Amino acid sequence: MLRQLARTFLAAALIFSIGLHWVVLQSAAWAGMLMSFAVQSTMIEAVEKTFDGAHPCPLCQTVREAQQKVPDDATPPPAKFMKKLDALFTIAHRLIPPPARLWSHAELVLNAEVRTVRPSTPPPRA
Repeated sequence: MLRQLARTFLAAALIFSIGLHWVVLQSAAWAGMLMSFAVQSTMIEAVEKTFDGAHPCPLCQTVREAQQKVPDDATPPPAKFMKKLDALFTIAHRLIPPPARLWSHAELVLNAEVRTVRPSTPPPRA
């Protein structure tokens, strides 16, 4: 229970630290806009209205305003962020021991003998 809570908290912290929550909110806004525009017109027109930027919904405007409020130095550059991820995965790799044996099934023997005796015809009956 506590381990699951810690993993959830870690995942949420990572999501918010890289700004993925804005992507999720923007995707939800686009999905809602696409559905509402598709009811009023054809699907092609709905896609054009959704992604042209001239018809933003209130959620799109909120996401845009919130992203502009975040200072540029608050988000780490991609190279610095990738170094942090590499360090995290390196540490996790060292903490997890490899399995003792990779295969747990019997070995396959491929040296079958060739039969030279043809079966009797007709086959014997039991």
